[in-house]
Amino acid sequence: MANRVISTALVLLALTLKGTRAQLDVCGIAPLNNRIVGGEDAAAGTWPWQVSLHRRGFGHFCGGSLINREWVLTAAHCFQGDDDSTIGLVVYLGRDTQQSLNPNEEVRAVARIVNHPAYNDTPDNNDVCLLQLSAAVTFTDYIRPVCLAAAGSSFPAGTGTWVTGWGDVAYEVPLPAPQRLQEVMVPVISNRDCRTTYSSLTSNMICAGLTDGGKDSCSGDSGGPMVYKNGSRWVEAGVVSFGIECALADTPGVYARVSEYQDWISRQISDSPPGFIMATGNPTAASIGVSSVDEGPCSIDVLDAASLMLLVVDVPFREYVDVLLKPQSADALGSDTLYFFGDNNFTEWSPLFDQYQPPPYGLPGTTAAYSFGVAGPGSGVPFHWHGPGFSEVLYGRKRWFLYPPDQEPHFHPNRTTLSWLQETFPVLPPEEAPLECTIRPGEVLFFPDRWWHATLNLDTSVFMSTFLG
Repeated sequence: MANRVISTALVLLALTLKGTRAQLDVCGIAPLNNRIVGGEDAAAGTWPWQVSLHRRGFGHFCGGSLINREWVLTAAHCFQGDDDSTIGLVVYLGRDTQQSLNPNEEVRAVARIVNHPAYNDTPDNNDVCLLQLSAAVTFTDYIRPVCLAAAGSSFPAGTGTWVTGWGDVAYEVPLPAPQRLQEVMVPVISNRDCRTTYSSLTSNMICAGLTDGGKDSCSGDSGGPMVYKNGSRWVEAGVVSFGIECALADTPGVYARVSEYQDWISRQISDSPPGFIMATGNPTAASIGVSSVDEGPCSIDVLDAASLMLLVVDVPFREYVDVLLKPQSADALGSDTLYFFGDNNFTEWSPLFDQYQPPPYGLPGTTAAYSFGVAGPGSGVPFHWHGPGFSEVLYGRKRWFLYPPDQEPHFHPNRTTLSWLQETFPVLPPEEAPLECTIRPGEVLFFPDRWWHATLNLDTSVFMSTFLG
């Protein structure tokens, strides 16, 4: 199906990807990954770079990531002492479970182990390792390389990342049968805050976890990927390294910071180097602005997106972010689609408006009214229309679908944008396809008067709408 993309002079900034060319045509693309909300079991093919490392006779012991046809990135601590031999070492690619059939799987022996020469097990500094496979693999939907974070990449505190592996589900509690690949989303913790737990933390490390605990990597996940979706590409930001037990409160997991090793990795892999991308993470809503409008109650307009009904609720902003803000499922009727709209109360919301610069555009004879929101991934407003204005995303990404006034779209009034995207959008004939685009921080979209439009938040997003009336 041919999709038309909006081209507008009102886009202020287009984000670009910078990286090595060798693997950039394939790296970080997971055709079977429709990940918007999280779970525990990962569907087959969701994370096609994930590998399982085995010793013959002993089974799975570490994870890793495919970074080109012949090389895997993992942790150096997986190959120390008597474990630094390639004898009996096997790499499983395209694997789904450890105890069931894996029809999409490939198996390779290991020709060479290359530990970082400056690896130090106290405190696991430079905990990275490269494995050269005995033979190159063929890329499929289930076996593909991940992109790597280039030198200078930034993942500020609050950036949502995904960690995958077959490790324990709790401290000394093995993954139950059939031992399917697990996934968990954890936010980045700043190195400054992480040092309150790990005083020996270095700049070669990156931390992630929840303040209350409950989600973390664990024993058996070592060497596996910590990834972030940078635009349309998945980028490995960290390699699972170490922690204290698993998922304890105020005790994040620690990962080797991949961006610190671009030079070293490139020196080891001279042919077909991995795809490095300059990535910049976006904090999730849970880490944005909570301190500026913290504990006091405030009026929140909660939008039931399926029915477009507004309900005013008095709730502290922190409670909204920590409790009410959540992902949207495709089959919900809008009850899980919670928007936070602030009206033109410039006193209550002055910490936000003081930092906001409106678009330098306007329409003759109109004045601007602002509304901002915080919404979970997968949420969005189904097709509707109103007057003209601008849309911006301060954090996250928002996908837009638009039709001119005389082309009413086909949609169910009691279904979400996410369900429309998954069920109706793929079967539309080309002449009925909408205009569409995805806006990111630094970009501005103009929506014309009375145009039909629907939106879908691809991440937890903070957004601003400027209505011209």
